[in-house]
Amino acid sequence: MSIDLEKTPSAGEGADDEGWLYVARAELVLARPDHRQLTAAALNPDPLQLMASACAHADAELGEEVQLVVDLVPVSGPRVARWRRRLLRRAQQRGPSAFGEQLSGADGAGPGGRWWSNVAGGLNAGGRERGQGTGRAPRASDLAAGVGKFLPTADATVFAAQVLLRAVAPHPGQAQGLLQRALAVMDAWSGENWWRPRGPRFGAWHPYSDVWWLRRSFDRRFETGEFAPSRRQWVTGREIAALLKPPSVHCAASNVVRTGGVVPAAPSRLPEWTGQPGVVPLGLVTGPDGRERLGAVPQEDVLFGAGLGRSGFGKSELALLQALTLAYAGFGVWFLDPHGAAVQRALPYLTHPTLTGRVLLIDVSVKDPTARIGAWNPLSMEGRDVHQVQEVVGAVVGGLASAQGWGIGRRVRERSCPTPCRSWPTSRS
Repeated sequence: MSIDLEKTPSAGEGADDEGWLYVARAELVLARPDHRQLTAAALNPDPLQLMASACAHADAELGEEVQLVVDLVPVSGPRVARWRRRLLRRAQQRGPSAFGEQLSGADGAGPGGRWWSNVAGGLNAGGRERGQGTGRAPRASDLAAGVGKFLPTADATVFAAQVLLRAVAPHPGQAQGLLQRALAVMDAWSGENWWRPRGPRFGAWHPYSDVWWLRRSFDRRFETGEFAPSRRQWVTGREIAALLKPPSVHCAASNVVRTGGVVPAAPSRLPEWTGQPGVVPLGLVTGPDGRERLGAVPQEDVLFGAGLGRSGFGKSELALLQALTLAYAGFGVWFLDPHGAAVQRALPYLTHPTLTGRVLLIDVSVKDPTARIGAWNPLSMEGRDVHQVQEVVGAVVGGLASAQGWGIGRRVRERSCPTPCRSWPTSRS
């Protein structure tokens, strides 16, 4: 395979052959019309893992490098709508089709296309015979295939894309080899549409964008960031997202620069919980020094907290530890455990003499009908005065109204009596 690459002087070197670096260029364009959809690259394997593997063959000490530049410009909704209408008109003019081929007998379809239909109409005294139909209308599936990924129901963000790929090496064969490895990575998006290099291809000779009439435009756009793709190509966010995301857990390559995570390290002055009073444990944290310890927060700084996560990730264990810590500090604690497993694990830690007199276990899951369980009458006036009747009844009825969603369609009237209030629906105006 012959190579036609431009060579450029490396930094700090002269004009001798040992100081030159060869550059291989390729601009990637969509092989088919852009309404044909690219296959969204899967996350396992991560496409960035494939790109990192391709770049691993480049020796940075020798000046070798591979660069992939993806420029995106958002396309406005009105422009996408105009292009969608144009694609729809094209699909309507083609008529019905099956397996990608136009069905004969449709208006403008069939052997010879529309021009042959016009000639046949002229030979037939200016048109079709009386009583003959106007042709079969295109099917809904044909119209959807004609619009492709720009269907109104897709509701996806559309970008105009420019993809430039460049490889540099001290030998032209090495530069071309690095370029071909990077091009193989882009096969992960091959489907109904795919990326292909722009430029001439004559047998085994593939200069791509290294020919003299394409090289200057490629270098200008690569160096300055000018957005001037060789052809119009629109992609959706779902198609190109795999190239824009950070490395996932499936990208374990060592030659990938990582940010270290978006969660910063714990503050160096965060207290470490060792059982001392006045603090509430938070869980295991990693400090700026990289050491893992059990962090805590002062009780006076705690107003409320929430723990979210999947089952088995330690939410109940952390809540149980915090409840026991507050109980030993002299605070009152109410631990609600629907399953009862966490409470059973906590009972051995509540046998200390300072706690046994304050522990009350309420279990409402008993099955024995003669067993006594705790109960509460929200309308009970025991220990209250007569003037508190209205306050208690109003609070109970208001809570029921909020829980049941009584609003515009229902009115709740409160009576100044110790008996429960009634509610009834009223007609809407």
